[in-house]
Amino acid sequence: MKTILATILSFTVLGGVVYLYYIWQVTRFSLRRASSACVEREAIPREVRCRLDEAESFLNRNGFVYVGSFSMIPMLVLPGQSDTFWDNYYSEKTGILASVFSIPPGAPCTLSYMSCFKGGETWETINRNAHQMLGPHKWSIFDDYLQNEQEVLYAHINRLRDSGQLPVLDLENVQSRVWNNFISTVDYWTEQRIMKQAGEYWHFTWRGAFQLVARIRKGKKRLRRLPPFSNLTE
Repeated sequence: MKTILATILSFTVLGGVVYLYYIWQVTRFSLRRASSACVEREAIPREVRCRLDEAESFLNRNGFVYVGSFSMIPMLVLPGQSDTFWDNYYSEKTGILASVFSIPPGAPCTLSYMSCFKGGETWETINRNAHQMLGPHKWSIFDDYLQNEQEVLYAHINRLRDSGQLPVLDLENVQSRVWNNFISTVDYWTEQRIMKQAGEYWHFTWRGAFQLVARIRKGKKRLRRLPPFSNLTE
């Protein structure tokens, strides 16, 4: 019995050490303020462009039209990293802004659905990825961990309907508010003591790193219990 207890205690201590190591690693991350630019669709690297195009027919079928492409210097500073590219699509009927990403470049595309409200709040629905995200100010992230993209879109539409709130329907206003909220993320995280600024970069505090690592561990555990996600090309 003593041997069993000693073994359990050893594994518990080892697990705690590994957990602290992950948290320490996160505190070493360097982040910068996001910056982006409009780009021509044809200027996006081919391996990324073909991935972004995977979503076009699906979004067109669901009432979305293409409104522009963008590039962004990633917030997380890594050696040899390249810009992130994405496409925006918009539905005039619902006021939903859909963004299509390929992260890392060349990976199967992922979609995000966003709606803004007159009170300044933004709702974003993504799928199987919320555990890796911390939202900006007045930004709610919803993730139902669903099995296909149509279910994800319906989940966002149903949330809007059930809320009884009327989303902002002006595209220019929606895109501006989404981006302004996003670039102020590091300021909000600093106010919440999730991050601290050191020179030109920001770093996670121990408190912020603990929150992020806990979210990631919980999300990955949930993902392991789910069937594979059906990509748009399947």
